[in-house]
Parts: sequence; C-alpha cells; structure tokens
Amino acid sequence: MNTDSQTDAQAAPDCAICSNKMTFSFANDEARYYVCGTCEYLVPVIRDLDSRELNNEIFSESFDENLDVAAVVTPKRRRKYTRFLGRVEGYRKNNRMLDIGCGGGRLLQVAAEKGWEAYGVDPAMKNLSQQAPEGVTVIPKLLHEAGFEPDYFDVVHANEVFEHVEDPVGLVQDILKVLRPGGILVFRTPNHRSWTKRAVGTHWRELGVAEKGHIGYFSPNTARRMLTDMGFDDIRIETHHFSMRDRWSVKTPVVGNVMRLGYRGLGQVARLCGAGERMTVYGQVGSR
Repeated sequence: MNTDSQTDAQAAPDCAICSNKMTFSFANDEARYYVCGTCEYLVPVIRDLDSRELNNEIFSESFDENLDVAAVVTPKRRRKYTRFLGRVEGYRKNNRMLDIGCGGGRLLQVAAEKGWEAYGVDPAMKNLSQQAPEGVTVIPKLLHEAGFEPDYFDVVHANEVFEHVEDPVGLVQDILKVLRPGGILVFRTPNHRSWTKRAVGTHWRELGVAEKGHIGYFSPNTARRMLTDMGFDDIRIETHHFSMRDRWSVKTPVVGNVMRLGYRGLGQVARLCGAGERMTVYGQVGSR
C-alpha cells in the first residue's frame, strides 16, 4: 500500500447511514470525498469543520437578512407549492405541517392559506420568527430543540436540508418522534449518482462546503436504505433534471436554445431511469 492509499484509509470515515467504512472517491481544491460502497453515501472530509455555524452564516445572510426577497411567493412558486400541497392533502389528519430548514417561509405561507397549521424550524431564521405571517409559526432552532409533542404532524417537509446535515439518521430519528403514524416525510436533495454529476465530475454545482455548506450527498439507494432501515413504508423516489452547464456554458443564443431542448429531453429520460440531478423522496411512517 503506497503512502496516498494509507492516508486515505486512515482518513476514511464510517458511513453515517449504514456504519460501513467509506473509501476514497475523488478530490477537488477544497476537500477529499469518500463514498460508502454499500449505500453510496458521499461526504467531503475537512478538518475542524463546524457545519452548524457555517450553515447558520450562509442561510442567515441569504434568507433571514433579505426577507423582502426571500419571503416573497412568486406566481411560479405558488403553483409549485400548490401542487405539492395537493399531493400531501390525503395525509391531513391533525392539520399540522412542519417545514425543516424553512428559509424564507414561502411554502409555509401557501400552506397556511390552504388551512394548514404551518410550522417551520430553522436556526438561521431569527428575524422571520418575529415577523412570520398569520397562520405561520417559525422556531429558530434545530428540530430536536423545538419542543414539539410526539406524533404532532401529518407532514414533515425538508427541502435541500439533508445535504447540510452531519447526522442524517439522527435527523430522521427526530422526525419520527414528531410525525404521526401514517404521516409522511418528504425531502429533496441532490442526487450524486445523477447523469449530470457523472458528466461534469468535480465541476458539479452541488459540490461546495465553504460556499454552499454541503457536507453529505445521497443517491436513490442511500435514501431508500436509510428510510427502510428506520421503518418507513411506501418509499417512493423521484428524480428529475439534467444539464452540463456546470462545465460547458454556451453564450450563443441559438446554440444555447438547442442545448436547452436537448437537456430537457435528456432530463425526461433521466427521470425515467432514476438518474435525474434532483431527487424527491417520500416515506410514510408505519404503525408503531
């Protein structure tokens, strides 16, 4: 075993999903990345990283300090959130929904308009917690610090949260405490086994610790393994989107339009193959 291989073996963490030893996958200018050969979980290794403080800084600046923009629900977003709420309407029983990492609270606004008791948790959103619109409650803490009663929610939603979390299994354990039997967890996260990532490699836009706060990456296999191991039923995973603009940008309008049409077509094929860049995961809590 050469020196580099010895270093990688020593630095390799245990997988946060299935506890197996991870192996070196690739490196960029910021970090060395390790992947689990069993469940495909991918992580960057950086010494002395305080991920909670890093993410609080990123999202406080991006959202909480810019609520005049971050809290605005555009017509396009309203249509998107309305479609999502329609998909989870059948789970409404307690009439309470939780959005983890709620950002500017846009989904919560639309949910409240539809009659939901809408709650959000996000440690970066101190200003929003004091200015939340009617029908919306935002708690500027992590989920396990928020003090919710057991089985309180019908729906727990987390958009682009799991890639920021050091202990995804711990987060799901906290979710299970507040999500009622028969309730549903929905989360969205980048798919590192997507065709986009395979095409652009280390140029993939989702890679970035200091800039984006991304410290863990799922594939469909990762998500299914985690939720199955934790007792979820009716697990469904959807993926969509394909692009190579991260590596090859085209400034000529005509060529750009042609490439967008091509990306759109490949995105549809990627969706059918489970290889889209963006992944939405649904898991229903079984009886307990």
